[in-house]
Amino acid sequence: MFNDRQIKIITLLEQHDLSGDELANILDASRRTIIRDVAAINYWLKEENLGEVTNFKGYHLKITNQAVLNQHLQQIKQTSNQILFLLLANKFITAATLEETTFLSKVAIQSELAYLREEYAKILNIKSQTGKGYFVEIPFERRLDFMSNLIFKDPELVEFSYPQEKQLLELKINLQKSNSANEFILKNENTKQFQAQVLAVVQYATTYLAIKGDNNIFAQINSAGESGDSLLTTFFALKTANLAKLDIDGIRQIIDTINQKYHFDFSDRLFYQKILKHLTRSITFPIYQIDDLDGQMDLLRIRNPFLFDFGLELKNILSVEFKNSYIDENLLALYLIYAVQNHREARVKILLHATRPSFGDINKLIIEENTMNVDVTLVTSTKEAIRLAATNKFALLIYNGELQAADKKHELQYNLTFTGVVNQDVIAQLHELAAKNYFQQNLINFFPEINWVHVPGTKNIDSLLETGLKDFVKRTVMTKKQKESLISREREGNRLVLNHISIPHATTSLTSSFRLFAITFDGDRKLERTSVNMILVVLVDKDSEQESNIFGYLYRQLKQQDINLLSQKKDYLTVLKLLGNVSKSS
Repeated sequence: MFNDRQIKIITLLEQHDLSGDELANILDASRRTIIRDVAAINYWLKEENLGEVTNFKGYHLKITNQAVLNQHLQQIKQTSNQILFLLLANKFITAATLEETTFLSKVAIQSELAYLREEYAKILNIKSQTGKGYFVEIPFERRLDFMSNLIFKDPELVEFSYPQEKQLLELKINLQKSNSANEFILKNENTKQFQAQVLAVVQYATTYLAIKGDNNIFAQINSAGESGDSLLTTFFALKTANLAKLDIDGIRQIIDTINQKYHFDFSDRLFYQKILKHLTRSITFPIYQIDDLDGQMDLLRIRNPFLFDFGLELKNILSVEFKNSYIDENLLALYLIYAVQNHREARVKILLHATRPSFGDINKLIIEENTMNVDVTLVTSTKEAIRLAATNKFALLIYNGELQAADKKHELQYNLTFTGVVNQDVIAQLHELAAKNYFQQNLINFFPEINWVHVPGTKNIDSLLETGLKDFVKRTVMTKKQKESLISREREGNRLVLNHISIPHATTSLTSSFRLFAITFDGDRKLERTSVNMILVVLVDKDSEQESNIFGYLYRQLKQQDINLLSQKKDYLTVLKLLGNVSKSS
């Protein structure tokens, strides 16, 4: 139906409108290829009556049935994962067997194999041998890790019964007896992950090694063979050997050496510990592909190219040190991005309750990168979420995962819930929630009482503005240059009026992101036939990335306010209340 590049185009356009050149740059393809891909996507969307891609100053994806589109895309991913699993689980597999198992045509199978070769070129090598079929060149432990990851995402890939709790417990006990270090691994993965690893070993034994399966197959993989080790203990022994090499001082030295070339300021004091923790999880249960993350990564790479280069260099060095462990340079880049962020002003504190720690870490980083002025605290247990929520330190509570019965029972009031990797819709919702909290939290800093003045008399709106600005200059809370810039913009016709409030605005050099100034007066005035009850001056720091944020907040806040508040009393506390501050004005 779609190739991988076309799926990525759909994913990217679901998040942002992008031009053909931007798509070509992100996907490393020619402009002509992008045009062909978009045409193919458009044809299919219209045939299925699911929407269309329009092109006006960039491609815009309009979907009329998101659920059906998601279902189609999920089916494509499941088919690719099924073929990949069959390749990993067998020494050889013929095209005919793949066709019979997946119900795909010969042409479709060839297309899927071409996609898999391209997508996983850095991880595995898909080859063919005359008379035998296709096979994969990949080290033993990475093969099993890869199979475990696929089973974890799609349990239906295996046809035999899952091990019972008693069998899993016996396997764990045997692993700990064979090597005490295995207990460390088992503590760093959940039951479902361990179960997926066991199933991967069983599948490998029955299909790749052709061990005859019976009712006691779990005992067979747990018993020692001729070499003295069972398949399961051999698999875990390779992990413990790499984990034994982990050392925070060594990681710090590697990163600092690379940084001599880039000169980044890693302001997060826990950065090296976070990298150590990430590597521990990567060795224990690596995630080779995270659905829905490609589009996010592509956009982040454009904004942070040198940090992604840094991530690649770090991955290359670590891959030599930790042989055959899969280390993802993109996930390392996320930690690097977070570490170099420089924060100002009071930030919105968010409690993120994630049922899957790996997704929780990724979502925490994506949220903090894509949502300004937030600090995210991650928890993975209901008990910890309840304890921290009770402290009332968090402005927003978010749940990542399928809401469990235990979580429904405790009835924490989550502001937002989502599953999987955070997408653009969730980011948009979170952005609006966080922006509101951020501006309300910092309002008194942006708008102290000295930034308010009441001008008596019957002057017109322009004279009121000039008189008020002169007063602010006299108080030294505004410069003459800033005053002249505001007056000049108003004279040029750059007038903004929202709910009977005039909002002169300009960009300038500030020590904070914004400064707000209010000029009140008796009665109201006319501005281009519109009644105006107050002047609200907005100065935005020229280096701030939040210009749209402040005006978006003011739009939402002032639109919903009763402007009659100003007719009752025109003082600082009333203006504060109008702008969204409740604590000081109540």
